[in-house]
Amino acid sequence: LTGLPRLAESVVNSDGALDYALECAQDRRGRLLLRLQVKGNVQLQCQRCLEAMPHRIGIDSSLRLVEAQALEQAYDDDPNEPDCIAHNKELDLAGLIEDEVILAMPPYPRHAEGQCATREAAAVAAPIGGQSGAKVLAFDALKTLKRR
Repeated sequence: LTGLPRLAESVVNSDGALDYALECAQDRRGRLLLRLQVKGNVQLQCQRCLEAMPHRIGIDSSLRLVEAQALEQAYDDDPNEPDCIAHNKELDLAGLIEDEVILAMPPYPRHAEGQCATREAAAVAAPIGGQSGAKVLAFDALKTLKRR
């Protein structure tokens, strides 16, 4: 992950690795296709508790390679057709892999419901009114401040 700087900014620990495979082929109409597979695990920061959480990356996508000047005309409205990307004589494969992984990551990573350690600890907080270990509701503390 250290070779993918934009992705390294999004993960908690950039020491991990991703396995990838690239295959170039032609579709039945003779158009150039690039099949990309990426697998691995990354550590993301949970947006609820701010702790690290594992996230599995599993990408299997096909992209149609189109010359840059013909990119506008290459798109059609068929949802079953692969996405098109522009290419010239050289294609930045590391950048392409990084883009696909970033697009596959959740925009707001969170642990599954009930798995945030910080959130669970906050639910059973210091006793209010002598109720040791009782669940604290958000507005219970405000009741004590209420004027009579």
